[in-house]
Amino acid sequence: MAAESLRCFLMPFTGGGQLLLPNSTLLEVLPFAPPLPLEGAPAWVLGKLLWRARTVPLVATERLATGQRPEPTPRSRIVMVHALGGNPKLPFFGFMATGAPRAVKLEEGDLVQDTDQSREDDEPREGVLNRVKLGAERAVIPDLDRIEEVLVPLVRV
Repeated sequence: MAAESLRCFLMPFTGGGQLLLPNSTLLEVLPFAPPLPLEGAPAWVLGKLLWRARTVPLVATERLATGQRPEPTPRSRIVMVHALGGNPKLPFFGFMATGAPRAVKLEEGDLVQDTDQSREDDEPREGVLNRVKLGAERAVIPDLDRIEEVLVPLVRV
C-alpha cells in the first residue's frame, strides 16, 4: 500500500514561528495593508479589510499562536485562505504573515507532536489545534473550525 501524502504550506510569523495549513486553503498572497478596526473581535483578530468586494477579517497569526503582538514589517504579507466551514457569511479570511508561504509535502510520519516544555508559548490557546515538528522545524496547526466559529459573528454581509 502506497503512503499517502498531503500538500501543505508553511506560513512564517514573527519570532520564527510557522503556521501549517493544507494547500487547498490557500487563495492569494497580498502585500500587507493596515486593516480597519473590527468591533467586538478578540485580540488575535487585527481587523478587517476589503478584498474581492467583501469585508474580510484578518487574523494576527503570532497573537493567535503565541499571544505576542504582531509588528508589521516591509516583508509582511496577508495570506488569504478559504474558510472550510461552508458558512456563506465567511467564505474566506486572511492571516498576517512575515513573508511568503512555502509549499511542503507531508508523508505519513513526517509530523510529530512538539513536546518541548521549555517553550513559553506552549500554553493552550484558542484557535490552536496542535504544535508539531516537521523534521527540525516547528509549526503550529491552527484550529480552523474554532477560528471560523469566532469570525462568523463578526462579519457583516
